[in-house]
Amino acid sequence: MENPVLDIMQAIEVKLMEFNPLEIVCRDMYRMEHGLDHCSPSEQRRRAEKYREFFSAASRPADEISHVLTEDMFHMESNIVVIKHCRFLPPRPHIHSFFELFYIARGECIHTCRSHDYHLKKGDFCFWEFNSPHEIRSYSDDFIGINILIRQNSFDSIFFELLSEQSILSNYFKSILYGNTDHPMIIFRTGENIMIRYYMYLIYDEFLEKKQYHQNMISNYLNTVLINLLRHHISDVITSQKPSCDQRLLGILEYIQKNYNTVTFSDVCRHFNYSSSYLSRLIKKSFGLSFSQIIQHKRMEKARWLLKETDMTVSEIAAEINCSDASHFCRIFAREYHMPPVKFREMQSEPLP
Repeated sequence: MENPVLDIMQAIEVKLMEFNPLEIVCRDMYRMEHGLDHCSPSEQRRRAEKYREFFSAASRPADEISHVLTEDMFHMESNIVVIKHCRFLPPRPHIHSFFELFYIARGECIHTCRSHDYHLKKGDFCFWEFNSPHEIRSYSDDFIGINILIRQNSFDSIFFELLSEQSILSNYFKSILYGNTDHPMIIFRTGENIMIRYYMYLIYDEFLEKKQYHQNMISNYLNTVLINLLRHHISDVITSQKPSCDQRLLGILEYIQKNYNTVTFSDVCRHFNYSSSYLSRLIKKSFGLSFSQIIQHKRMEKARWLLKETDMTVSEIAAEINCSDASHFCRIFAREYHMPPVKFREMQSEPLP
């Protein structure tokens, strides 16, 4: 009996298993360097030349952060980028300024983060914080890894409702959304959960095909995946959290987020019984932002939701989030999201097909 879900997965997996030009070059070089292919001198020169075309800085030391990935790689109107991990890619420690989610659909790999090796296998779903040096090593034809990259300033608007709940995921994301954390990664071991793999394949295919509203579809599918993780795999979580992680900081952040539209800095000081100078330093050191910057960020996220879900005018939204006037609101919104409020609403106005 035919199974349409398995048929769709098989068709997408065929695309994922295909070797792209970079993977071919990396595999050829890996096999030559490890004596798996016996090449003539001319073939060795050809492979080395092709390799240099892709990696002009391949001679850098292995422990050096070879490159920094920023949001410049995102298309102006893309909040989510989905890419297949390159098999046989040489170890290249890197950092990035966006959220990275990594899913292993087939095979195994080694992920090194903060000088610690993690053995990842089929079904593992990983989350990494910003600016934490890491690298992935996978040297098998049978490996499939899918990377999902999400703009930092878009994450909690895309997953607004999920982050409002109390869970290991929401606490983790809230702890790194405004700064660093003592636990640079968490891993959900989902094993043979076919529904998670199905939706991850759909996410990859949506980004690959780029049909109309593909960003909306990707957000919806990813929400489904995250809910599945919380429902069925909360007991299968591995974290690198240190016991010394100060949970009071999450309490401060949660209080600010819940009361962002009315709370003042003095209110927070009184609520947690801190002096203004101490709390100001604590917030800045812990989250990398000032109190006013956190408030502004939350107000812009609320504005995004109102633009998407209501018919309120820009002036009404500005008033709703306690912004001084519509012009000021438009300037802040454009600086935060790289487009004016009207343009954002136009992109959201059509229903999904």
